[in-house]
Amino acid sequence: MRILNVLPRIPTPPVDGGAIGVYYPMRELALLGHKLCTIAFESNLHPQDSEMYRSVSELYTIPGNFPEPDVLSALMNLASSKPYNLSLRFDKPGFHKLIKKVAAQTPTPDIIQLDWIYMTAYLTTLRKCYPKVPIVLRQHNAEHVIFKRLAENEKNSIKRVFLAHQASKMRRFEAKMIKKVDYYTTVTETDLSIFKTLAPQTPGKAIVAGVDTSLFMRPASLSRERSFVILGSLSWAPYAQAVQWFLENVWATFTVSNPGVSLYIVGSAPPPEVQRWNGTQGVTVTGFVDDVVPILHRSTAMVVPLLSGSGMRIKIVEAMAASLPVVATSVGIEGILAEHNVHALIADKAEDLTMAMQQLIEEPSLGTLLSENARQLVKDKYEWRSIAKEMEDLYLELTKVE
Repeated sequence: MRILNVLPRIPTPPVDGGAIGVYYPMRELALLGHKLCTIAFESNLHPQDSEMYRSVSELYTIPGNFPEPDVLSALMNLASSKPYNLSLRFDKPGFHKLIKKVAAQTPTPDIIQLDWIYMTAYLTTLRKCYPKVPIVLRQHNAEHVIFKRLAENEKNSIKRVFLAHQASKMRRFEAKMIKKVDYYTTVTETDLSIFKTLAPQTPGKAIVAGVDTSLFMRPASLSRERSFVILGSLSWAPYAQAVQWFLENVWATFTVSNPGVSLYIVGSAPPPEVQRWNGTQGVTVTGFVDDVVPILHRSTAMVVPLLSGSGMRIKIVEAMAASLPVVATSVGIEGILAEHNVHALIADKAEDLTMAMQQLIEEPSLGTLLSENARQLVKDKYEWRSIAKEMEDLYLELTKVE
């Protein structure tokens, strides 16, 4: 089977959730013998390794030259029917030309996979170039839900109004575009139920994201230090918002009763509000780290204090694969088949997060139990190979390729 993948950026190196969620299933599909062809932007906002991705797929790109959000462009977008992120970064004539060029020079694919709703901006061109090829949208998040939750947790009244407006606009856009594809997949059942409401006539199913557990095996003899880790790209607005809230409402008081406990904040593009905590109250803001596994192996637990967002946090699955206990909000662990007090500690209020962290400091046996249960859950449900096989089965069904 020949699969055409249309992406908003090259998904290598796979160092953040968005890239990980694309690269590994595509790698596994290639290992299953399928031929991959990818059309993507070269992002100037993320690490990019085109040669790494060419090891699994043909690759055709143009520079994204993505601008950062600014007040003027945000104000101008208020009069547009298009969502802000689409207008700002992804609606580009050059990408239409690239699709036409690839269509003229390469064999016709059996199926087309678009990753993220923003790439549906190129549906018309894809339909003209490949009129008989099924198009599947891989929807990693419910974008309008992210904006809605961001608005609900935003203190600045002007930003709150803008985010609420974007949530409404994005909801209409997602409903419109999902109706135009032949099929869609989500990474959580929660998002699937949302999209079934928005576009009930378009078939879809949930296919989770996962992990390669062999990359995260923790040495049994390794001891843990009194530290916690927050892991995720801080260029993603929900994470930046959550980390700032956690520092102000949880960590500032937690360290008073737990002197000497450390917190590692690991992820690219930490904003100034987070950076100012570096070196205070046991906080180390590392920025991007090439290999986070040693930090996962030595920490007491990962904390995921998300207040907004959608989709599934692959970093949680990675932590579980690394036998690291997880403390998360309900939003943070959404989409993962984890039970409270069995696979993770789930808490939403500041005082409950504090209590959960205190438990793991005082009861190492609880952390051991959670981590053992969680790693087994990951091995049973979240290995990339089985996820890719589920995608393969779906695509064979849609294309009737034997």
